[in-house]
Amino acid sequence: MKKTIKNSMLISYMILISLTACIMSGFYIYKNYRYTREQSIGEIEKESKQALKELENLFAQIDIVQYQAVDILTQEKDYPSMEQNPKKKALDTHKEIEEEFMALRRSYAYIQDIFWLPEDSWICTTQGDLDTEKILSGVSVRQAYENAEQPYVPVHRQDYLLGNTQGPYIFSYVKKIYNIYDIHTIRGILQIDFKYEELENRLDVINSNAAALAYISDGEDHLVSFPIQNAIGKSVQITEDYKKEKNIHEKSYHKKYELPNGWKLEVYMSYDSATKNFQSNMKTSVLLIVLFAMGASCYAYKASKRITLPLRVLTGNLIEMERSGQLKRLQVLSEFEELQILERQYNGMAEQLDTMIEATAKARNETLRAKLAVLQMQINPHFLSNCFEMIRSQAVQSQNYEIEKITEALAMMYRYILTDMGTEVYLKDEIQYVKNYVRIQEFRFGDSVQIFYRIDKEAMKQKIPVLTIQPIVENAYKHGFSEKKQGKIIIIECTMHESEVYVSVQDNGMGIEADKLRQIQNILEAGGKDGQDHTKGIGLKNVNYRLQMCYGQKAKLEIESKPELGTKISFRVEVRKNYEGTDC
Repeated sequence: MKKTIKNSMLISYMILISLTACIMSGFYIYKNYRYTREQSIGEIEKESKQALKELENLFAQIDIVQYQAVDILTQEKDYPSMEQNPKKKALDTHKEIEEEFMALRRSYAYIQDIFWLPEDSWICTTQGDLDTEKILSGVSVRQAYENAEQPYVPVHRQDYLLGNTQGPYIFSYVKKIYNIYDIHTIRGILQIDFKYEELENRLDVINSNAAALAYISDGEDHLVSFPIQNAIGKSVQITEDYKKEKNIHEKSYHKKYELPNGWKLEVYMSYDSATKNFQSNMKTSVLLIVLFAMGASCYAYKASKRITLPLRVLTGNLIEMERSGQLKRLQVLSEFEELQILERQYNGMAEQLDTMIEATAKARNETLRAKLAVLQMQINPHFLSNCFEMIRSQAVQSQNYEIEKITEALAMMYRYILTDMGTEVYLKDEIQYVKNYVRIQEFRFGDSVQIFYRIDKEAMKQKIPVLTIQPIVENAYKHGFSEKKQGKIIIIECTMHESEVYVSVQDNGMGIEADKLRQIQNILEAGGKDGQDHTKGIGLKNVNYRLQMCYGQKAKLEIESKPELGTKISFRVEVRKNYEGTDC
């Protein structure tokens, strides 16, 4: 037999198919049942741990919510007031609390409603249709007074709304709030209702399995969450009939997990399904092995033919190219990815020759224009610096210290921007430039914007491209707070992550609509491919372009934004060990 690729591949396929069929049949029959049972246990344990983790995360978030709610109640109420009109002060405080409760409820999707039931004032609530008598005599308030150690009220119906006798299923967090000046005096009861679906959804993965069951019970063995809602609040003994329907008995899988709030998560699974699956899989596996062996033999012959035919066409084209001495495009019709890649790469090299010639000429022109722009920017910069210094001196003599400070900040910013846009600077210098910019903005807008800096000391010693953080902060001032009247916050974070410097600027402004955000991201993705001059302006597009020029495609701006919640812009740059001669 002639030694060709086709013949060699055909023989290899036949040997491999025969060997694989023998190994698979013996191995599959021997291990199938054992693996089926172990995999079922592994899957249910994985799902149980995932559900437990999600429940723990939920209760951790609930703790955060109640801390925020308590903070709202204690930030003004417990402090002495000089208000001459106590009734007006109480009304204003009541309105502020309700507004902050509404904002808190909107921030967390799993909150149903929030109620503040004070001892000496009006009820604050996020629910307009409230039956005051029912909620004051309800199970949540009663538990708050009788059992202060357990703030969680098991699932019950929200039956204290006007015109709604049943109400949706919820579970509540109740807490007595004390006066900070008299810890024995109760100010009132804080009640936060959470959606029952948040518990149910975290167990859906397990309960969707016909052979499994998961439910939550409280410390008194009453059901908190169960697939059948009518069983909620009843004793766990009622689950026995439901277990029998799923063939769950004493020898079935059973695990019990303690939840952070004292509740219990119990998971059951019947092994009968594993046995049935094994019997079904055994019949299927034997049939598949026979069909696989027959089909694989036919495939081996056809596959070898589909590979060798395009290779012969490709070889003929290469020989013709060698004879003619001309670089011609190749066309190889093949469904195999490797041969398609070979065709694309060869044809791509031919196209790149013309592209490289054109790019070289274009790069030469861009370099000349950049040098001209640098020369224009350097025309007598000291004149303006001297003018700033003269204005600052006059302001000091006139004892106008605000003008003196602003002029000093402006002069420092001007000297900084004379830095070559292609160089790197220490992060501490870039932060100082941002602080000078903020000083000027405070002169314009007052202290309506709060700036927080979270900067590692180690990060301050690293270098980044000049003028990369201030344009992002300026973007927050111009666009993030254009319609926001108060509560404006900007957080600047610079940290070290292994061999990278992470920089982020986050605001709580108006955010960006989804369509507009996609448009901005598309512009940043385009980068310098649009042919525009990126030496003009210090906008986000310019910053993104210079980051990629200095550090490659990975160093790009990442934008996260949600309407009405704010925007976060961040980037990462690689730490360079040798800074001498660094030039972007």
